[in-house]
Amino acid sequence: MRHNIFLWFLMLVINFSCILFAYRKFGKIGLYIWVPISTILANVQVVILVNLFGLEATLGNILYAGGFLITDILSENYGKKAANTAVKLVFLYDSNNFNNVMCYTL
Repeated sequence: MRHNIFLWFLMLVINFSCILFAYRKFGKIGLYIWVPISTILANVQVVILVNLFGLEATLGNILYAGGFLITDILSENYGKKAANTAVKLVFLYDSNNFNNVMCYTL
């Protein structure tokens, strides 16, 4: 149980530290870059189940929630258009990823 909570907390700290680093170092572009990266990592980490306080959760949930934080930061500091651009980047990545998966499985 302690191992799961430690792993969850470690991922939480790493994720939000990476978001802060990307924002402070590269600004708005850094957040745009982090959105697809967090989506990729969330898709990889969704298979890792941890038991937190009696509930089953995946580590991908932390990275997925980071995407909401990024859109909130962009919306507050740069406006709705910047936040919409980040969402469009995720959809672009996901549609491209879906096409690649379908091509390789056929």
